[in-house]
Amino acid sequence: EGEYLFNDENYKKSSDNKLATIRNHTVGFVFQNFKLIQNNTILENVSIPLIYNGMGSKERKDKVLKGLEDVGLHNKEDLLPNKLSGGQQQRVAIA
Repeated sequence: EGEYLFNDENYKKSSDNKLATIRNHTVGFVFQNFKLIQNNTILENVSIPLIYNGMGSKERKDKVLKGLEDVGLHNKEDLLPNKLSGGQQQRVAIA
């Protein structure tokens, strides 16, 4: 019983679309199993949430490259996940 407020709002009766938007713009997830798509490059894997967010390709690529640089994966964007160590894959998930 009770009520849970997130950012001072109750989302209990919100639509799936509204909840997806909130997750996309407000909440981030990092999974123990990194959930990387094995036949997508690192660039493509990191781009997925930004595509869902409607970001244009140029802005998206710039943001992904900056994120990869921030987690120490500069020049790894064209590799597939199986070419990275477990720690590097985790940093891709964070990016």
